[in-house]
Amino acid sequence: MTTPYDFAALALFAGAVLVLWRLLRRDQPLAAIELAECLAVATGCALANHLGNAGRHGLAAVTLFGLAGVLAHLLVRSGKAPA
Repeated sequence: MTTPYDFAALALFAGAVLVLWRLLRRDQPLAAIELAECLAVATGCALANHLGNAGRHGLAAVTLFGLAGVLAHLLVRSGKAPA
């Protein structure tokens, strides 16, 4: 935990865990696509952290901002019934 990418990836991963927890607490069963979306965010966190630590700062920043947008969308949607 020495770079800003470590902290940003950890924060986004914690957000993905929060979304998954909210999805699991609903009355409806968890859809496979919802689980896949949370897994994609978690994998993206690892990728962004690796890119940032490898010195590819622009690509890592774009990846982190994209993941933050996806996570915000999932967090808002996790309170609604699945379509």
